[in-house]
Amino acid sequence: MIVILGDGQTGQAVVQFCKEQRLPFYHVKNTSLDPKEIPLKEVTLCVTSPGIPPSNSLIQYLEKRLPVVSEVEFAIRMLPKARTNTIVITGTNGKTSVTLLLAHILQSAGISAQCIGNIGTPVISALSQTEWSIIEMSSFQLHYTFSPFFSLGCWLNFSPNHLDWHSSIDEYYHDKERLCQLVQGPCFVHDSIPKQTEQSVLDVSEKQVLRFGNNTSSPIHIANKSIICDGRQAGKIPENIPPYEQQNYLAAWTLATQIGISDSTIFSSYTHFKRPDHRLQKIIEKKGITFWNDSKSTTVASTSAAIESVDGPIALIAGGVAKSGSFASWNKYKDKISAIIAIGQAKEQIAQETCLPTMHASSLKEAITQALIHNPRSVLFSPGCSSFDMFKNYIDRGNQFKKAVSEILGDNYG
Repeated sequence: MIVILGDGQTGQAVVQFCKEQRLPFYHVKNTSLDPKEIPLKEVTLCVTSPGIPPSNSLIQYLEKRLPVVSEVEFAIRMLPKARTNTIVITGTNGKTSVTLLLAHILQSAGISAQCIGNIGTPVISALSQTEWSIIEMSSFQLHYTFSPFFSLGCWLNFSPNHLDWHSSIDEYYHDKERLCQLVQGPCFVHDSIPKQTEQSVLDVSEKQVLRFGNNTSSPIHIANKSIICDGRQAGKIPENIPPYEQQNYLAAWTLATQIGISDSTIFSSYTHFKRPDHRLQKIIEKKGITFWNDSKSTTVASTSAAIESVDGPIALIAGGVAKSGSFASWNKYKDKISAIIAIGQAKEQIAQETCLPTMHASSLKEAITQALIHNPRSVLFSPGCSSFDMFKNYIDRGNQFKKAVSEILGDNYG
């Protein structure tokens, strides 16, 4: 019998698979359940949902008694005959953008590809449906995945995050680093990611861990809008690509060329790629002011990337439920940020940790109105925090920002 923890999309997908395969299971929808209610004598495996942290008392109880695995690991074990090629992408920021871009590149080259995993569709539901499966994996999923199954991998970046789920920054790093051990072929790691220990898997050459990024010492890097691979020019960066997108493009280019797609195909396909909403999305430019929706930003580091990518002076609207990292890191942009309009639970913390002019607002409409007082070139909504104090999720937050912009521009800018 299989114990399935969680009743979200992942848990429901595992339940559905077990029903279809006529596998006996026990579905735990409420993880505060007394473990004595689970018929453990009949259980051989536990499949947990990514939202349930290792600190959960039920998981800790079960881990002492039987294997606990992710839905991704369960899919690998249950679908051993699946011959689909797999690419796994992880990182603190940019996972979804790179996953979608890579799938777009493959499809432009006439290769059937799908995006699954953390991006929305559980792996157990779709693993072998196309020639290539591009799997976005969070640290939550990596924590309970153990089999070296995947064809290629890419670790985009690393900054403190999810410390409400992981016990420490070291555990978060270790779970991301685990990717390098799960990939059978080359695993590409951005050169901004440090080695956390002296005996890091990033040093194990037989695992084919390769660096890419900005450092000229990396086998694959960007130099003067060109992509340098093993010392020679192998590609170029599109002229219209924003600075914040260059490393995402390089990651997708690196993976695509590994499976034989030409630079010219990759280059041309980018011109037709539509970035997902709420990720530094340009809403409108009116009377010299550009409004940016970066609602997907839930970390201090991702907001920093957004600040670097838009024109100043910036009126930054930020705040929500603080996660990890100090807002003081935004002080280095004091010459670019004219004011911060802080919202949500973190508004006082933002004011205390930054030396920038800070105002408070109780709604997005009020925040935008205050932002315009400072005569910005860019009104940047990049919260750097979780959304759950004021909104359902980052999508709801971004949509409400766009609605507020529309209402204000209609009222005041004609």
